[in-house]
Amino acid sequence: MSATTFNISERAMLAALNVRLWGAKTEDQEAARETEQRRGAKQGTYKTTKILVDPKKCPEYAALCAVRSAARQDYLRMTLAWIPGERIMPSTTYFDLNAKIQEHKAKWVAALDTFKRVYPALKAQAKIDQNGAYNESDWPDVDDLDRKCSIRIRIAPLAAPDDFRVQLGAEQEALIRKEHEQDLYSNIASSILDLVARLRDTISESLERIGSYETDQQGKTVKTFRDSAVSNIRETVAIVRKLNFTGDTAIETVCAAIERSLLSHSAQELRDNYVARGEAVAQGQEVLKALGVMEDLFGQQEEG
Repeated sequence: MSATTFNISERAMLAALNVRLWGAKTEDQEAARETEQRRGAKQGTYKTTKILVDPKKCPEYAALCAVRSAARQDYLRMTLAWIPGERIMPSTTYFDLNAKIQEHKAKWVAALDTFKRVYPALKAQAKIDQNGAYNESDWPDVDDLDRKCSIRIRIAPLAAPDDFRVQLGAEQEALIRKEHEQDLYSNIASSILDLVARLRDTISESLERIGSYETDQQGKTVKTFRDSAVSNIRETVAIVRKLNFTGDTAIETVCAAIERSLLSHSAQELRDNYVARGEAVAQGQEVLKALGVMEDLFGQQEEG
């Protein structure tokens, strides 16, 4: 793998998902001090959190939490590890990710509107439940919830190592470019490790499920596995290929090996044919060994 063999800035871009959700809880310093005084504890020993809205008791707030979780899951699934705060994705997947985020945004707006409608009633109930602990300043104005609750995806170009235009002197500029290129190699290795880990985790889980299939002496199924044991592998291979923005041949080779071994039979065929099932498990173990070798290799490159 060499970042100089292709222009990575033309193949990939950076993405950062930002989801802001009012926390619906606050630190109650007065309650903490009262506890410390009552127990004779040193100041700063206790920290008291006041729950303003409990997601378990408020389905409207829980709906916002669910949208946030789903958006993050899709963001992580459709991008790869890069640096803290930013992830990388092939330029070819931009429209897929953007479409997903727009879906989540629509659900977010609807969920937020619903939450805002019940918000005054939640405050009124909090006055009763919290009694003397109620503090009006804990609760933002309903119109401020739009600012405190938002979801957006930020897309940025990926700078190439030679795209450095500040004049610092030839020697210093060369050093900065070299360090940038080393970081680039390391980050690319991290991204490929992300792909390898996805394949490894999915295959390991599926092999465990397929290998545990069991029948009794009369041929009656004692322990089975769902079709997802196979479909999960197929879906992971598809997304890994799509995210392989470097065109790494080792990733493509292992994906092809997975298709020949674990995806050459349907889930029902594996349940019905113990020979095919045994071969699939054995071949899957060989794939896991190959993935282990890849992890070691790219792990060394990631460390630089």
